[in-house]
Amino acid sequence: MAEMTVVSWNVRGLNSPQKRSRVFQHLRSLHTDISILQEMHFKLGKVPNLPHTYFSQWFHSSHTSSRSKGVSIAIHKNVPFTLTNA
Repeated sequence: MAEMTVVSWNVRGLNSPQKRSRVFQHLRSLHTDISILQEMHFKLGKVPNLPHTYFSQWFHSSHTSSRSKGVSIAIHKNVPFTLTNA
């Protein structure tokens, strides 16, 4: 069985491009396969452009009326993942 690195991190908001850059650099340095980022603080439909070179698939869940809450799951491009039911 192959090893897989899963990281769950309360990022306390990623609206700042500089903070997003630092977070994604750190996740790459950890060689994460799946990253679960809590407290993203994005409004539904207002998710900024997130990197797709390392993480090929992104899934988001946000609160509809506030910037609080919100979780994003990022999946590395080499992880064989197929969404079967949304």
